[in-house]
Amino acid sequence: MAAKKKDAGKVIVAFVLRDFKEGEGDEAITLTGGQRLELSQDEFAALAKRGVVAEGVFVKMKTAVEGGRYSLKPHDSTWLPPHVYEAWKAAGYCEPSEDDPEVGAVLKARDEAARDATNARDIALARCDELDASLKEANLQLLAARAQAEKLRDLIQPEPDSGDVLDDETAALLGEVLALIDMFPEQLDAEEPSSSEPQLNLD
Repeated sequence: MAAKKKDAGKVIVAFVLRDFKEGEGDEAITLTGGQRLELSQDEFAALAKRGVVAEGVFVKMKTAVEGGRYSLKPHDSTWLPPHVYEAWKAAGYCEPSEDDPEVGAVLKARDEAARDATNARDIALARCDELDASLKEANLQLLAARAQAEKLRDLIQPEPDSGDVLDDETAALLGEVLALIDMFPEQLDAEEPSSSEPQLNLD
């Protein structure tokens, strides 16, 4: 049975006390013992009058409970059926909580959003590091290629005062080498990583 939140009146967290079925077809209502519901006040009153549901108790855990439908740690807050609450309270497992469950849900959602944002930031930073490493490697390759081209230029180009004159084929080759050198950036920084880092904004 889905929760039906009406504009007026608060929503009551309730637990089904016994299996219950009413109606036929699409209009049938089927409830299972132990099921948690969120009901309007009118819905809760109608089902409680018939002994089908009881209002839940919001508690804070004092000890861990694992097993069955529960996986709780100390200081966790949760709703319990009244009979479970009484048994756990007697055993020292929990105590009633005065915390507003709606506020707790908001804080939990904010914590989860913060964790998601932190994870996204960490992934982005790791990707940034990968890109920096790739850029550094590419810069080193460009530096090596430029050095090789300059070395070839020096081998082909005659000394200014030598008086040597290049033949047409060698002069054409030198022109291509000089054009290749001009294609490289004048300065390449292969050491400094990128300073841009994604900023985490949790506002």
